[in-house]
Amino acid sequence: MPATLKDIARLSGCSFQAVSAILRDQPGTRFSPATRARVLLVAEQLGYRPNASARAMRSGRTGCIAVLRGTHPNHSSLSPHLLGGIMRELDGQDLHAAILSLDDAQLTSPEHLPKLLREVVADGVLIKYDHRIPPRLGALLAQAGIPAVWVNSRQPADCVHPDDLEAGRLATERLIRLGHRRIAYADFSYDLADATEHYSAHDRHAGYRTAMRAARLAPRLLGGRRGHPAPAARLDFCLDTLRGPERPTAVIGNSAWSTCPFWHAALRLGLRVPADLSLLTFENWRHDALGQELTQYLVPEAEMGQAAVSRLLALLAAPGVAQAPLVLPFTWVPGNPWRG
Repeated sequence: MPATLKDIARLSGCSFQAVSAILRDQPGTRFSPATRARVLLVAEQLGYRPNASARAMRSGRTGCIAVLRGTHPNHSSLSPHLLGGIMRELDGQDLHAAILSLDDAQLTSPEHLPKLLREVVADGVLIKYDHRIPPRLGALLAQAGIPAVWVNSRQPADCVHPDDLEAGRLATERLIRLGHRRIAYADFSYDLADATEHYSAHDRHAGYRTAMRAARLAPRLLGGRRGHPAPAARLDFCLDTLRGPERPTAVIGNSAWSTCPFWHAALRLGLRVPADLSLLTFENWRHDALGQELTQYLVPEAEMGQAAVSRLLALLAAPGVAQAPLVLPFTWVPGNPWRG
């Protein structure tokens, strides 16, 4: 049978109340270091494990945070850096996580979602569904009455996301200070004419345009439309772009997927990076390309995970009090080589 508090009290020679207070680390209790050590040693020898259900009934909390995500990889990705940030913050608070991966039908079912969240018995939810979010998801979570924080999603309140608009502006201004005047922006992943695309794609491009116009320079978008250019045609597209008489001297790519083809094309054409062509991108991790590290603005993935947990704990402490969005800065990572 599992060890109980009574067993520990009997073998340690301490009262039940003292054992209970020491093992639960209740604030305001005073015991000598020797008494604490004796109780903890007996508990370890007996293999004592707290009864989570009983603790939840006493405290009204389960100590569990649900991470809710979809099954579509491009709409609800959960990177190792983001998950690591979430888990580190939970560990520091003596909490644990339950990761729920549901398809859109389950996420928007008024019968399935609230029932599942009740069965998981989570104190709150981190929502990692940030692209083409099912319209009913937010309403269903609100109806379920479970505190929730959105991760990497720009919402009116209770969300944590990177400052993509500022990153786009800063990246462009950095290149302008280096003397570049023909700076192009490349996006081979998103259709920037589609308002439902992820907010980051629109914000990074908007930051670029803002900086270019402030410097009285002409913005130039490469790609940015659905299927243009197709993956098999990207290298040829980049070669044609860099052969032109008014070729850009710098390219900002929305991601490494949009930046690396220009590096490949530059090598094919004998252009030196960065002496003849500066390349800059945004990424979730330090990205090596062609044996060298890309110059980039690094998405604060781990910081976002930690901040989301902190925000959720604040919601739990003050239920019903909405919090303003928390916007996190990117980190500048100069690649090798980088000029400036």
